[in-house]
Amino acid sequence: MKQIDAKYQGKVSTAHIFLEDNPDIARKYNVRYVPTLLFRDASGKVVAQEVGYKNLDAVIAVFRKAGINI
Repeated sequence: MKQIDAKYQGKVSTAHIFLEDNPDIARKYNVRYVPTLLFRDASGKVVAQEVGYKNLDAVIAVFRKAGINI
């Protein structure tokens, strides 16, 4: 996530949410495994949800598959 923050500053933002402290978020997005990555567009709509670690190239590919060109 640090790579994404550094490389795409101003285009993409990341947040780490600890589900133990925020169980309501886990329920809202049906998060069952950690890590789970939620990809949201500029309006906040979730356009993709992926489970497991993803390297930078894989994260960019998910955005592109969702139609978001960063």
